[in-house]
Amino acid sequence: VQALWKGLTPALVRQVCYTSMSLVIYEPIRGFYGKLLQDKDKSPSYLQRLCAGGTAGALAISVFNPAEVVKTQVQTTVGASVTMREVSARVWA
Repeated sequence: VQALWKGLTPALVRQVCYTSMSLVIYEPIRGFYGKLLQDKDKSPSYLQRLCAGGTAGALAISVFNPAEVVKTQVQTTVGASVTMREVSARVWA
């Protein structure tokens, strides 16, 4: 039963960081697309919101992809348990 919980900590770290960054950078990116399309007075269009959300998600996942690698390696380690610190050292080495 303990094996089901092996990757919980790195999964939570990755998800919290990814979601936080996506939410924080969404509005500035949406404003950038508004200025780019010269739509300052109107509310953002569906296309602007879609592009801003996609860009924010792409930037966040590219920054936190190593955390996804750590999560996967912790979950797939067979035998002796491995700590997140050990896997992180291997990933960023």
